[in-house]
Amino acid sequence: HCSSLPAAMDAAAWESLFKRAGCESMIYLKDTTILDDGVQSDHVYRIVKGSVRVEKTDERTTDKLTAMVNHLEAGHTFGEMSFLDNSITCATCIADTDVQAMRLPRAALEELLAQDAELSCKFYRQMAINVTQRLQTVSKASADIREAPRGLAQPDVALPISAKKLLKVRHRLGAPDSETMACMTQAAMINPHKRKCHGTLYVFESMVGFVHKMFGIKQHEVIHFSNISEVLRETFTLKKEDHGIEVILSGNRTYTFYPQHVDDAFETIHRCRQQYLHNTHKEARRQSVDKTVFVQNPHKDAHDEVSFAALATLIEKATLEKYKPGDVIISEMSRP
Repeated sequence: HCSSLPAAMDAAAWESLFKRAGCESMIYLKDTTILDDGVQSDHVYRIVKGSVRVEKTDERTTDKLTAMVNHLEAGHTFGEMSFLDNSITCATCIADTDVQAMRLPRAALEELLAQDAELSCKFYRQMAINVTQRLQTVSKASADIREAPRGLAQPDVALPISAKKLLKVRHRLGAPDSETMACMTQAAMINPHKRKCHGTLYVFESMVGFVHKMFGIKQHEVIHFSNISEVLRETFTLKKEDHGIEVILSGNRTYTFYPQHVDDAFETIHRCRQQYLHNTHKEARRQSVDKTVFVQNPHKDAHDEVSFAALATLIEKATLEKYKPGDVIISEMSRP
């Protein structure tokens, strides 16, 4: 029984709770699923190092679209919501980097809270605060995803863009103001994690960008031409009639885009990439030229005995000629 409203859990209280209850130190490699959506969880987790992304799948869509709805850093806990009402989990927690976390069994936590009334009050007050904060996050990220046929994100409609919006797009994607936007079209995208989403495809002189909105949260992907090994309209897994474009990265990861006007988008991506590679190679050659060769005397090493004799022989055969202004010295198409 709590006689007065206790303080919420601070970092020291969390550390004490986990140690007293006998937690395990766990290591999760990047992109490892720590906690699945819709399962019965027997543990509560606290992040020590690294970060965890929280993803939610929209079951209303046929493609089971997924979006990141939260991002947790060191010091955050997760899995405690299921502990409160013994329900199944409501999201998937994935290691966004390599993660070190403390994992606490449910039974040990229940036993400790039953023994320590003050700690129990602090814990449940913190749970109430967490629920409030996460409900606010979810309400802002309410699902707003429109279904679209395969290959098309939306019907064929114009996409006017104002200078203000273009500036925001440039800042989001990191595209320099000096670069021209060569293409903008609505599209569907399947990323290397095989998640499909709908949004807008942008092609700049040095990159391909994709901006999409899931659960009300704007997200983006940026693919620099320097990281692209191939851009294909047809592969072993992609037929031309699928109206898709496969972008293969140097690390063998693959993005597949289904833009409205696939041929125009493919031609634009291919053309911009070729121009980017041409400019890059040209700049590399320019920088690799040894500028000292232009100031060196080409005859400085011709002072040895053999070279001097050959030069003397050549001079003996030479004749001294005089030319007036306007005289033709060597005619075009003649053999000197």
